[in-house]
Amino acid sequence: MDEQEEPFGWWGWHWQPPVPMSVMQIIAAGSADTDLMAVLWAMLARRASVLVAAEPPMAGKTTTLTSLLDLMPADNRRIYLRGHYETFDFVNEAGANPQKSYVLANEMSDHLAIYLWGSRIYKTFELIEKGYAIGSTMHAETVDDVIAILNSDPLNVPAAWIARLTVVINLYVSSTYG
Repeated sequence: MDEQEEPFGWWGWHWQPPVPMSVMQIIAAGSADTDLMAVLWAMLARRASVLVAAEPPMAGKTTTLTSLLDLMPADNRRIYLRGHYETFDFVNEAGANPQKSYVLANEMSDHLAIYLWGSRIYKTFELIEKGYAIGSTMHAETVDDVIAILNSDPLNVPAAWIARLTVVINLYVSSTYG
């Protein structure tokens, strides 16, 4: 297994190590239902490109994306991007197969060097045009916010490329008081 197939700073920076959750645990927690997860599974089985968004930190963006990775086709290669350190050399590797690869970025933001930002986001969306599927997270309150962030400076991702995202999962965080 090469280093691109190992997560790089996947959980960002936290005081405590995260506890990953499975799809079944997310359903049991009431964060999603079986119908939604079944639809997402069907989409991922067909190589959907996915972006999980929520505004607040610790909303469950990476937890959700990580659980969804188990629904991706088993014969697909996972390619974990390296944030500001990413070179995209994997595209030129002998035997590179875009139709059997998921390109994964832990987060699209300028908060940490291990996250993807600037021209590297543009390059990531360009990969969809080359047949790669992508998965990532982003701080954004609505789908419109996701589009606005991607389509404006400094990212300038063309609207036609943004439209190639299969699904934007927008998490809403609420508090319930008993």
